[in-house]
Amino acid sequence: SSGINAEWPLRPGEIFEINDFTNSPEFEEFIYSVEQTLEVWGLSQGRCWNESGIPEFNRTENVIYNSQSFKLTHSTISRKTNAHPLLQLDFPNKTHCLNRWYGLNEFLILSPETTEDAVYFLDSSKLLLSSLACALSRTRCKIPILIQLGSVSKRFFSGVWFNDCVQTNFEMVLLKAPPPQCSTLKEIMNFYRKSIPCALSPFPVTNLSIRYTFCLNNFIGSLSDSHVYEQNPEGTCSLPFGAACDPIQDLLLATSWVKLSENL
Repeated sequence: SSGINAEWPLRPGEIFEINDFTNSPEFEEFIYSVEQTLEVWGLSQGRCWNESGIPEFNRTENVIYNSQSFKLTHSTISRKTNAHPLLQLDFPNKTHCLNRWYGLNEFLILSPETTEDAVYFLDSSKLLLSSLACALSRTRCKIPILIQLGSVSKRFFSGVWFNDCVQTNFEMVLLKAPPPQCSTLKEIMNFYRKSIPCALSPFPVTNLSIRYTFCLNNFIGSLSDSHVYEQNPEGTCSLPFGAACDPIQDLLLATSWVKLSENL
């Protein structure tokens, strides 16, 4: 729309003035740039790239919002065939943290270009996430998209996923230590039931999938006196198992329970 500030007929020497209010807000331009990127990448109309036999790849496009520069990255992770979906990437030695935490094989990430562009405030993150949700809805993109919040080293994400008639929200909470009421699996289940509004009585049976990862990177003082090990000049040590000439810097223990009953 335009605002016209003039009286007709114009007198000699008067200037015909038009105030143009058609400029789109920055968040609409941001949504449009994301939509265009998804169209160019071929991710609209429910299409995806993560199929059997397609190798891993990453592609990035720069987008601007409110004078902040972001990187929109599309990542895919190859998966094994002829395996259970929850076991296709069991114990990956090197993979993205979102694949380990959520089991995502294909996803989009909006991350800051520099430390000055990082998002630290809740209002800004909600506005960005709602803008991305609009872009996914308009393009009918069925790939989850997440925003990297705060410092990059924290690996803190918030995201959304539209798949057919289901909307999945990805949320994280960063705690220095687990709360006292969530120290056991039973207490976590009780907290889960209280957090989800459910009108059914009794509460439906819940199945659990658990993955536990423990990393030991300080062997000196961790082994008992009965173990014999030799320390190398580089600061690493050799354990009494495995190749004798293969120095070990850290030991990763990963254990998964794919489907467990709540009545353990």
